[in-house]
Amino acid sequence: MATITTQTHPEFIWRFYSCQKRRYHLVIAQTESEARSQLPDSPCIFSSRFSPERPPVNYWFTQGATA
Repeated sequence: MATITTQTHPEFIWRFYSCQKRRYHLVIAQTESEARSQLPDSPCIFSSRFSPERPPVNYWFTQGATA
């Protein structure tokens, strides 16, 4: 009996900045073009891409920081 495996592409969290409304949009998609198709307003500037397995690092949370 043969097993057929399908290769799945990982999904990423995409962040875009809207200059018109001055706000960020977060979208979950596999590719940037797919993420851009889900944006409510355009044009938007690409800001960053995060892997859903690893939390994003920001100003308030850094690895190894002590309070």
